[in-house]
Amino acid sequence: MTAPPPGWYPSPDAAPGMDRWWDGQQWTAHVRPTVSDAPAPAPQHVPEPAGGMPSEYAAAFEATAALQQRTLPYGQGGVQPYGSGGTHPYGGGAPTFGSPTQIQGAAEVFGGIVGGRRSVGAGNGVKMIFIGLVFALSGLFVVPQIMSARAGAGETSTSGTVVELHESTGSKGSRLCSPEAAFTAGGATYRARAGYSSSSCPSIGSSITVIYPTANPSGARVPASAGMMLLLGIFPVVGVALLVLGIRGLVVGSSSITSGLRRLRS
Repeated sequence: MTAPPPGWYPSPDAAPGMDRWWDGQQWTAHVRPTVSDAPAPAPQHVPEPAGGMPSEYAAAFEATAALQQRTLPYGQGGVQPYGSGGTHPYGGGAPTFGSPTQIQGAAEVFGGIVGGRRSVGAGNGVKMIFIGLVFALSGLFVVPQIMSARAGAGETSTSGTVVELHESTGSKGSRLCSPEAAFTAGGATYRARAGYSSSSCPSIGSSITVIYPTANPSGARVPASAGMMLLLGIFPVVGVALLVLGIRGLVVGSSSITSGLRRLRS
């Protein structure tokens, strides 16, 4: 009797409604539900290499098995979250990171350092405090300059004529000058030179303010212009503003960091 060709056939030992694959010589272990359409192609069988599983596949298989082992519930050998009484990696006691509370804590720590919409952050706050101190301390130089721009007790303010500019070059190649003016006091002519250099140079023959001691006109001075005083006065104001913002950022940021660390430990 000629054996039937390979295909799906009802097998006496298969469950009702199930077909078994006949490979042309014997029944195989492959079964499927009985269908009315044409037989499907034979299942492909890839024989296992003679030397067993290749090393690269074996390493991947072992890594996957180890990962699955960690996620098994307690009692099945899995690694348990911190505080659950299970087995812990790295010698025990290491918390499993990733809970919503811990994620929120990490976000609070990050926001407390770099800042956000509500605060500049502790890190930027420290920078602003440092810069603010530098600007505020500039007031030690600015205040005397502002005070010297006004005639005090025993002094007289008059108008002088620019007779020399005493030009120089700044660090970036800009033109600077220290004007010298001639003025008259008590019928005598005196000269006074500015104790500063400015890029705003008056022209020769123009008028500038000169302040001198009434009893000693030779000790006269040329005060800074109103524009220069306004520019110098901005530095301490900006410094104070930076100090306030920096201190606020440091306080708010530190509070956020502290709160975030508590959440990370929970």
